[in-house]
Order: sequence, then C-alpha cells, then structure tokens
Amino acid sequence: MPRSLDSPGSGVFTIATRGAKQRDQRDPAFGSPNRTGGRELRTNTIISLRNRLTLARQLTRALVDIGLDVAASPLGRALPLSPRELTDRDRFERLLRSGRCGADPLVLEPQAIVPTSFVSPSSNCQNTIFEVSWRDHASGSADAPKTLFVKQPCADFRTRLFANVIGFWKIECAFCRNLAAAVPIAMPRIHAVAQHRSRFVLVMENLLDRPNTHLFVNQDLLGGVDLAGAKRCLRTLATLHAGFVGMDPEARERSLPLDLHPFLSPSLKPIMLAVNHLAIAPCQNRAPQTFDDECAALYRRALAHWEKLSAAWFQEPLTLIHGDSHLGNFFKTGDEMGMIDFQAAQWSKGIRDVQYFLINSMRTELLAEHERELVAFYAEESTRLGAPLSTEEAWEQYRGFSFQTLMTAVVSLGLGSFTDSDAVIRAMLERAVAANRRLDFATWLDCVIAG
Repeated sequence: MPRSLDSPGSGVFTIATRGAKQRDQRDPAFGSPNRTGGRELRTNTIISLRNRLTLARQLTRALVDIGLDVAASPLGRALPLSPRELTDRDRFERLLRSGRCGADPLVLEPQAIVPTSFVSPSSNCQNTIFEVSWRDHASGSADAPKTLFVKQPCADFRTRLFANVIGFWKIECAFCRNLAAAVPIAMPRIHAVAQHRSRFVLVMENLLDRPNTHLFVNQDLLGGVDLAGAKRCLRTLATLHAGFVGMDPEARERSLPLDLHPFLSPSLKPIMLAVNHLAIAPCQNRAPQTFDDECAALYRRALAHWEKLSAAWFQEPLTLIHGDSHLGNFFKTGDEMGMIDFQAAQWSKGIRDVQYFLINSMRTELLAEHERELVAFYAEESTRLGAPLSTEEAWEQYRGFSFQTLMTAVVSLGLGSFTDSDAVIRAMLERAVAANRRLDFATWLDCVIAG
C-alpha cells in the first residue's frame, strides 16, 4: 500500500490520551439531544468512555511491546526492523527456515542478500526488494528467485504504534501463514512469515519479476476503473469468496481467529468504535462541504446502533474477504486479476468487498449508471461458482455495507490519511458520501433499527 501523507497513529494517540477527560460535544458517542433521551445519552456516554479507556490500555500494551523489542534488538532477540539487518546471511537463512509456510517455502541457502534502491511506498510498512544469490543454485527460477519482496514495519514510531493497536500486521501474517496457499486467485507467492511482539517480516515473491504482470497503485483510483475492468475485478472477488463460503467455523477460527476481526473481536471492537467516534469532528473540519452535518448525524446514529448493524452485516454464511479491495490492491497478470496486501482480511459477506471496490474505484457518475448491473453481475458469478446469491439479496447487502466504506474514508481523513495522496482520500470520501445518499443507507438503517 502506498505511503501516507500523514501518520495515522499521531492523531489517534493525541486524541485518545486526552479523550477520557475532555468531552467533545460533537462526538456521537455522547448522544444527540435531538435523537436520544436522557437515559440513552448517559448509556452512550458510559460506552464511549469505556471504549476510549480500552483504546488507552491497548496503546499502553503496544508501547510496552515496542519497548521490549528495542531492548531485545542488541541481543538479537527481536525481529529485524530495518532492511540492513536482513543483509546478514545467517540471519536471513534462519528467517527463511523458521518462517516457512504454505506451498512456496525457500529451502535454499542464501549466498548474498543486497537491498535495491527501488522504492515501493507504503502507508505502514517498509517494502524492500532484495537481490539474492543462492549457494549452489543459479538465480532466476521460482525455486531460486533472483529478487525477493520483503515487508517490515515502517520506521515511523507513531505509525508502528497505531499498527500494533489495530493489529493489521497480525492479520496479514495470519492470512499468509494459514490461508494464502489455499486462495483460488492470483497473489504473490509467500516464502516466509515471522511475527513477534511489535514486529513482523514477510518474505514473498517480487511481482515485478512475474512476466506479463501490471501492478496498480492508489493514484489509479482517481482516474477510476472502466466497466470492463470492473467486471474483471468482480469476477476475481467472486472466485475468492466462493472458495471459502460456508467454511467450518472451527477451521475459520484456526486460520484467522475472531480475536483479529476488526469489527467482531471483543478486544478490537471497542477500539474501532472509539477511533470512529474520534474521527468525526476532525473529518468535518477537513471536509465540511463533503462530510456535512447531515452526514455526521447519520454517522452518529449508525454508531449508536452498532450491535444491530453488526447483527445485520455478519449473518451466516460468511466467507473470507480481502477487506481493502480497492483498485490499488489489484494486479493484472496475463488475462486474470490478482490481489495483494491482505492486511484487512476477515470473515464477512463477499458483497462487502464488492461495494468497497466499486465505490472507491469507479467514478461516481459511471458507477451510478451501472451499479445495479455490476452487483447483479457479481451475484451471477457467485452463483455460477457454487455460492448462490440472488440479485435482490446482493443489492440489500450492498446498501448496508456501503457504510463501512464511509467509515474507512472518515477515519483516514479525520485521523491521518492511509494513502499516498490527500487527493485520493478526499476522492474516496466524496464517493462514499455520494454512495450512502444514492443507496439511501439512512432508510436501510431505519429498517435495521426497527427490527
């Protein structure tokens, strides 16, 4: 993922540390006098304080883990934080050996590991391409690649703190270790996974060396994908989702446990709610004409009824979704589309990926003209692949999940952009607001609240 314009951790850390003491009257967690009575107002206030205290406790735990890794590094008892540390041949070999997983382990002995000058920007990682030579093997094959793509935590302290609080590095490591080999769509080969305390290392295929492969970037969202490209991506999403729909709950828990789910985890849900509450006022300050009072009021109302929202969103059957399925996380290889960056992988409805992709990746006017057609196309592909989904059911799910795309945009703009351009995140916010209005999410929400 491309680098951020601002550090997302900085805003969360600053606000959270004072949030339990200072009450922002615009915060939805404290209720709206026009919508709630005194009892509900007090209940929402208590819930908000609990969520913020949970966020503060998680920040403290993350700080402790980061400190322990700093202390352990000189003793060689922490994972490497910088690319330079990976140039040690013995250390790199131990990493490959201990982190082997899936269908693509590297069982060779490295001769030399040299970081290249290629810069692959990311919002929360150091992405490095290494040139590698192998002892007794010529480089250049799948079994002995001449380059490797390696992900490590970013150097910025505040972003590392935020990442450890939210846990998306742990999600990607669990996905790569337990699920990547079974994914039925194109993605980078995973060679090694290591994660301990606040740090991680992912060693994977360098897609730039894969023939006939084109990678998209977040800037491509501004131009938007055309109708044919959108259908290619939807076909890929349908294939991904059909491969895991109805998976045994115990198997799901072993591979990607509930504790890592950003919306359902008992430990992460209060943090997610606190972060969303905290993002509203700064998002309004930065984009008052787009995220206006009407949008903010709807946002508050949705968060105030979170349990009913979750019950509507996460009804079985669930499947594996990418979770961050905008165009910048797709790549084209030959005639098919693949996906990268599974930091938000989770168990959900497949349509969640669909609406996130379409709303973020298509120009609003083009999407509005073809929206029902595209949702129907996904439902037909899903049914064809053995995961039956009616067009009507897909459309109602699409309307409901559109709020999650708005959540991502509000938090990203309000507390620090996750993309390499402020223009990109503002475009995402504009598209998400337009979609919530076009799809009449407010009426959908009313029906959910009414039961």
